[in-house]
Amino acid sequence: MKLLARFVIDEAHCAPQWGHEFRSDYLKLGLLKSSFSSVSRVALTATATPQSRFEIKSLLNPCE
Repeated sequence: MKLLARFVIDEAHCAPQWGHEFRSDYLKLGLLKSSFSSVSRVALTATATPQSRFEIKSLLNPCE
């Protein structure tokens, strides 16, 4: 029985913007992949710059 379908990170642009000084837990989002490898992850944002999108991908996929 699969209990989790996906993790959804809303306002994902906040992770690279504020993760270093405001919410350090944002920087640990990569643990979702290593701890729950079969569960998909979705990052939502309407305001991410190209650089923010790159940083969000890096946070969610730390080994890639």
